[in-house]
Amino acid sequence: MKSSKIVLDLSPNQVKAYNVKNAKTTLNTLKSLGISMTDKAIEDIDMYLGKELRGIGYAGDSITTPSISTPLQFLQAFFPEVIETVTAIRQADNIMGRTIVGSWKDEEVILPILEKLGRPKPYTDQSNFPLADINVNYEKRSILRFEEGLEVNILEEERSQAGHINISNEKRQAVAEGLDIEANEIAFYGYNDGTNNTYGLLNDPNLPAYVTVNPGVSGSGQWKLKTGAEIMNDFKTAFSALRKQSGGNFDPFTDSFTICLPIGCIDYLQGVILTAEIGMQTLENWIKASYPNGKIIAVPQFDEANGGDNIFYIIAEKIKGKKVIHNFRPETFRILGIEKRAKGFSEVYSNSTAGVMVAYPIGVVRYTGI
Repeated sequence: MKSSKIVLDLSPNQVKAYNVKNAKTTLNTLKSLGISMTDKAIEDIDMYLGKELRGIGYAGDSITTPSISTPLQFLQAFFPEVIETVTAIRQADNIMGRTIVGSWKDEEVILPILEKLGRPKPYTDQSNFPLADINVNYEKRSILRFEEGLEVNILEEERSQAGHINISNEKRQAVAEGLDIEANEIAFYGYNDGTNNTYGLLNDPNLPAYVTVNPGVSGSGQWKLKTGAEIMNDFKTAFSALRKQSGGNFDPFTDSFTICLPIGCIDYLQGVILTAEIGMQTLENWIKASYPNGKIIAVPQFDEANGGDNIFYIIAEKIKGKKVIHNFRPETFRILGIEKRAKGFSEVYSNSTAGVMVAYPIGVVRYTGI
């Protein structure tokens, strides 16, 4: 299969909500962001739903002025905000950004790995000169497609409108969130159907091995039993290792990076450290002052991720100008089709992901036992 051209490579701070109601938005604009629809879906929207799918909201009825003799149902005030269930925060995009590559129909994402070979030798007039060469390999990641739909019928729609809820819009948002949750989970854990190569940030085969943090005076490496100064030394050790294994291509004082911590451990950054060089301050303030180009992300999936032990990563954003980790998302959101029926309508949506590929393992360090 031909290698796919990257349409858009987004850094973590560029992945954010896009206002599709912008007057300048076109189908090509959305496609570049990994959002598309089939030709059939476009026809269905115009034929069956008109402007509804394009964001026209429901306007609720006004509430009549209450009086003593008014029945209870006319004295009910509907809160303008719907209370929704809350899912765990999704951090894959904030850590790795998003690489929109290929298309929904593709089967694989292929990344060429090129190694330059050759070694010069002392010159003499009579000797043969040594030849440089290259060695090329190909890393493959399988693309997975997921689907989810919704169905809205006449009675439920009219009853939901009476309760000031636009049931069709809410169901569409539920579909979008469900697809995004699935893609986020794959970005951490991968997906195994027995024949594919789709990995995540916790199990990509290119990742370096875990290193156990040094124990503190308590005899344990767990941060809950360590002092602020001991946790500070864990970070210093990690930065030193990352600088060394990258061959000096990463400098934590000047280059961008991300510290990924378990949600259960991030509050230990409020521990106080006291040294002659820096005085007294919290560990978090020390990190931000010492390494201003770094950011700290709390990751639910890192809690007890390594056999019950908490882990942390430090990830360089780039090595020699190229992304260390790719979060492949060929299609973020795709409208497949809409079906109009006598008693309502149904809609089907899809997305695709190829999981994660660690392109430069020298840009990642992983620690366990915190």
